[in-house]
Amino acid sequence: MLDIVRDRSSDDAIYTFEWKGEEYLIDYSFDNVLRWFDLISKKDLPEPIKVLHSFSMFIGDDLDVPIETQSEVVQQISGTISESPYDFSSGGQRVLDYSQDSEAIYASFLKEYGIDLIDEKARLDYFKFRALLSNLSDKAPIKEIMRIRSENPAKYVQDNPEYANALVQQQNDYAIKMTDEQREQERKNQLDNALKDL
Repeated sequence: MLDIVRDRSSDDAIYTFEWKGEEYLIDYSFDNVLRWFDLISKKDLPEPIKVLHSFSMFIGDDLDVPIETQSEVVQQISGTISESPYDFSSGGQRVLDYSQDSEAIYASFLKEYGIDLIDEKARLDYFKFRALLSNLSDKAPIKEIMRIRSENPAKYVQDNPEYANALVQQQNDYAIKMTDEQREQERKNQLDNALKDL
């Protein structure tokens, strides 16, 4: 009944959802996935509404699929997106925000790969996008921002206080905007990470 399949006969990852003998392409284009991240981060939307919108974004809304099945499909899609060898955090602290950092990401792809992400909307799949993003050189604008966010100014206070002060200023300039709830979750992640190292 419920089946999400990846076509391995193609170089491109093609995922389909099968329902009542018909196959439907799952839209894993990078811009669609980034819009979905935005959707699921909305605290004011009830979960069933998020499920309906998510299913519609990835598969479409012309199918007569029960909400329970839609929920299962969205969970599987979410699991597929979460499977990644790449980590955009440092010590439990987020160092990348797709929405806030969109201009730096765009500039980095154009500078390093000659890829105009605006032209790639609905074409470049999220998995390739994520791999390319992770493997940008340290000179890429977004990698520089991520480095600034992840560095610990305390390491430089004694030997290079000017650099430490400049780094704190840069971290304030590039800080990821978060709600109180997100900030609390990040603090918990950092604490969990610190405890792991003991």
